[in-house]
Order: sequence, then C-alpha cells, then structure tokens
Amino acid sequence: MKKILLIALCMILIPSASYAVDAAATDTGHLGNNQWHVQSDGDLVADDEDSQDIYADSIVLGGVTLDGTIERAVQFGLEDFVAISTARDYFEELTASTIPGIEVDNSKRSIVWSDSEVTPVQVAFKVPADYNSGGAFRVYCDSSAYSSQNAIDFDVRVDNSGDGVTSAAWDTASTNQTPASLDNLAGSPDLVVLSVTTDFASLAANDLVTIAIWRSNASGTYTGDLEMYYAEFYYTANE
Repeated sequence: MKKILLIALCMILIPSASYAVDAAATDTGHLGNNQWHVQSDGDLVADDEDSQDIYADSIVLGGVTLDGTIERAVQFGLEDFVAISTARDYFEELTASTIPGIEVDNSKRSIVWSDSEVTPVQVAFKVPADYNSGGAFRVYCDSSAYSSQNAIDFDVRVDNSGDGVTSAAWDTASTNQTPASLDNLAGSPDLVVLSVTTDFASLAANDLVTIAIWRSNASGTYTGDLEMYYAEFYYTANE
C-alpha cells in the first residue's frame, strides 16, 4: 500500500465518523487517540506531523487521481547509439558514412537505414532508482516511402549485479522482440511503442538494460528508408 501524506477531509470526515467534540477547545473534534485534531475552520491537523500518516491506494483531489506513481522516462540522444555488427563483434560511432548513418531529414538529425539495410544500433542504460513497474520503449520514426508499412525490430538484454553474495552471469543471449510497425504514412512523424515481453518480468531498479534497434526486413516486404529521430525508455516511477 502506498503511503501518501495528504490532508484529505473528504476521505476521513464522513457523517458516521466517531470522534468526540471538545467544547473546551473551541468546538474542535478529535480522531483516533487524540492524534488528529479537527479545527473549527475545517482544517485537519496531526498531533505529531512526523508520526501521523494517511494511507490510501489512491486519492482524488480536484478531479485528479493521485495513486502514488508517476510516469518518467530515460531519454537517449542519437549520439548515444553505436552501430554494431550482426555478430556483435565490433562497434562504431554513427556518422554520415556509417550503416546506418546520421542524416538530416525534415530539418532534424536522424538515424537512417536505407531500404534493405538491417545493421543494428545499440545503447545501454541503468534502470533508475525510482523504478516501480512497467518499462517499454518509444521511438519517433518516419519512412521515406513504402509500399507496405515499415517496421522496427529490436532485442534486449538485462543484466544485474546479483545479491552481493551470489554473482549473476552476464546476459549474453539477447531476446528478439516482436517488430513494431509504423502506422502513419511516409512523411509524417510516428511515435512507435516497442513493448518488451518476458525479459522485463523481473526488471528492477539498477539493472543494466541493453537495447539494439534495426530496420525490419522480414520477407522483404518493407520498402523505403527508416528514419529514427528520438528514443526513450519509459516506466512507472515511485512518486
């Protein structure tokens, strides 16, 4: 149960609430073992702010539901990615002449895979300390042209440092995920979600995640260049 310290009279003071009215204290009511004081102006005041808490799974204030969590993201710059061979036996920084390469499209920098190119780019990051649950990737993409929708393929590896007693092995076998298709027509920005399946079932704060992204060329059905402008890892955080 999430711990939220809020003044929430609407949750506590209901007609059936049982508290004593202390006439000597200017019509002040008391809740619990005199731990909460209901002032005559309607304020709810804790006897000891360091000891008295309000617990709730969620709370609604001003029409907004607060459930103790919030979405946050780890953003990646294009320069954070490196091109890797299919066998992952060499890496190189992306330039205008690498495959894939850095280009300018729609007046913005992008990583571009030409038609039929499938060389992956890779980036690694540490899962933030405020990680609570979830975990997926979003990328802004576009295609130069296609006869059928272009798609993004990707794989992930998850490493952790163990429990301090038993060492954990490196994850050297990546898991290929389900490619995600672009929905919009060529020439339009497309925010694509890359969902990870079983590999994130036990994802935890401080894990090391490595993601490789490339242009899907399954069955040769995708045509046109794939352009990636932005990428991020997003998750539900402890508020």
